[in-house]
Amino acid sequence: MYSNINLKLKQLVYLAALACALAFAACDLSDITDPNAGGNYSASESFSFEVQAVNSHRFRLEGINGSIEITGVAGAATARIWGERIVRSRSTSDARSYLDEVEVRVSTSNDELLVETIQPEDTHGREAVVNYHVRIPAAWQVQLHNANGLARVDSLRNRVAFDIANGQVQVHDVVGDLDVALTNGNVWIDNLLGNAHVGVTNGNVDAAMILPVPGTCEVGVINGNITLAIPKNTSAQFAADVTNGAISVLDLILQNAATSRNSVRGQLGSGAGKIELGTVNGTIRASGF
Repeated sequence: MYSNINLKLKQLVYLAALACALAFAACDLSDITDPNAGGNYSASESFSFEVQAVNSHRFRLEGINGSIEITGVAGAATARIWGERIVRSRSTSDARSYLDEVEVRVSTSNDELLVETIQPEDTHGREAVVNYHVRIPAAWQVQLHNANGLARVDSLRNRVAFDIANGQVQVHDVVGDLDVALTNGNVWIDNLLGNAHVGVTNGNVDAAMILPVPGTCEVGVINGNITLAIPKNTSAQFAADVTNGAISVLDLILQNAATSRNSVRGQLGSGAGKIELGTVNGTIRASGF
């Protein structure tokens, strides 16, 4: 009798465990298609626009997530914008469906060409990315806004302004003033001829540039290092300050130099311009080439 009872108990325990296992598996299966949980399934679609450049002199891009790469082309008669829209979700069908909610909008007004990423504010856990490639006339002014991603400009001959939350800023071969506001990420500047105003909360700034005469270079960082390379014959009033860190000046002749553990000041050349470098936590290294 007791053996029959034990057998029935074992059968009941087995059935209960099986039911729990099936319920758990069912929950897992439902989660695979749950758009609120993010995921590794994706859908993508390319886009391409070409706009006549006759009446425009400025380019503005309002991105959200994704990379932005802009190249200036001397004498270009059109502006070309192309790239890819990508959505990642917990199911391929949901990613494909939501892709229709992510739009690239191109418009012109007055002398400005505007490109915008348009998507719902709440993606319900999905990841939406728009990667841009842009070719514009080299003489256009450029203004970039982006929440997350790489932002790079190359071969431009006018003012460039960045306002980036999280990502990398890369500037190469630009003749014109540069403004950078970056919260988290690094700034890399190569072959800039112009004034520079750079502010970073968390990240490093590595710049090689030539100041106009008179010119201004202002770089401020909260947490990170500053490296600046300039011609040895640069003219500017030089000031570098750190709170927690160190300062080094190499291959530059500072006249009337005043130095301390946290500060270096002096005059370069005729002193016609201004260089101000400052970081709270980090190092500053200025050098001549």
